[in-house]
Amino acid sequence: MKGGRVTLEPPSSSLHRCHKASLCWVATANPTTGCSMDGILAGKDETGEALKKPIDYTLVWSSGSLQIKQEGVGYIWLPTPPDGYKALGCVVTTSPEKPSLEKVRCARSDLTDDCQADKWIWGQGKESDPNGFNVFSLRPSSRGAQAMGVSVGTFVAQETTSASISLACLKNIESDLSCMPTLDQVQTIFQAYSPRIYFHPDEEYLPSSASWYFTNGALLYKKDEESAPAPIEPTGSSLPQGGSNDGLYWLDLPMEEAERERVKRGRFTILPGLSANKTNARGHIY
Repeated sequence: MKGGRVTLEPPSSSLHRCHKASLCWVATANPTTGCSMDGILAGKDETGEALKKPIDYTLVWSSGSLQIKQEGVGYIWLPTPPDGYKALGCVVTTSPEKPSLEKVRCARSDLTDDCQADKWIWGQGKESDPNGFNVFSLRPSSRGAQAMGVSVGTFVAQETTSASISLACLKNIESDLSCMPTLDQVQTIFQAYSPRIYFHPDEEYLPSSASWYFTNGALLYKKDEESAPAPIEPTGSSLPQGGSNDGLYWLDLPMEEAERERVKRGRFTILPGLSANKTNARGHIY
């Protein structure tokens, strides 16, 4: 898969077993940060009962009225689920015609859980607008090692942030952690397979995540305008896009000496736990 990777997660709950739903997490790299935490849960219903096609679509928003340069008009559609089922995400098209009902599936209500808006993805401004159009990622409302909700990786599009969310996430129908590794097993796995990284004792620059570097004072410089560097959005959205390495822009540390030294030391990041439905182990270093 271009720009990403595919990780197949072993079954970890009765949602997989009882309903014979083949599920896998398709992880893709964020084009700005390169982070592979982004992705979407894909599934196949082998019983014909857990998933059903939507019966219609409702147009949520289109970019036609935006006074911006765009290659084409984008449309966001909300699936209308049949009775007893819930929609899990929106559909994006470049056509004013409603999407095919074969595009997505809705999940049976007893296999879903409540979800809430998580991270702001996009809007007409540079940040979330309570009274304007926003796109947010979704996450289960109840989270933690004992939580039943399963993040699907979809998003919600809203005209106001106060609007209720009609979409749902998936849910394990019973808590079963018998196949999860013990702490001793996890430690053994990491001791056997994780890389050992050594830094020279005189090394000035230590690793950090890109988002930490951006939010801790990294500056964007432009040729012939070196006296007015610009701060960088945490997601990197304010960085120049496309083009080639023409030397017009570059990044540097904060101007103040104390801040420069602090950012040089970097920061190791521990990824947050999402829920009890993941069984793969990953180590990250930037």
